Amino acid sequence: MEKLNKKSDENTIRLIEESKSDYLPMNKDRLVLFAVSFLESKNIEPTFDKTVATVFRLFPKKFSLIGFPEYPDGRTIYYCVYNHCTIGNKWLFGNVQSAFKVTEKGKYFLDETKKC
Repeated sequence: MEKLNKKSDENTIRLIEESKSDYLPMNKDRLVLFAVSFLESKNIEPTFDKTVATVFRLFPKKFSLIGFPEYPDGRTIYYCVYNHCTIGNKWLFGNVQSAFKVTEKGKYFLDETKKC
């Protein structure tokens, strides 16, 4: 049963379309926060791998490798999700080995982000 859920999560993430909003001027940390919340809203555990894929599917122009726009820049996403959102801003808690969750402080900034 666990394998079926994993496959379903992966298929859901593969079907995510690029955000229609003008996300280019937005702060990358806020976009990562949005992506983690998006996964939570779909009942998908926001592991690091799923977060990388989701961030890239939603915001490819902001999170692609320089010279290779078809691939996500995992290092940039790592810095945003772990160093900035988890350690610095405390918008998320968790770690790369398990998963991330939006904190109460993160929910406030998420609401502010959704207004943009």
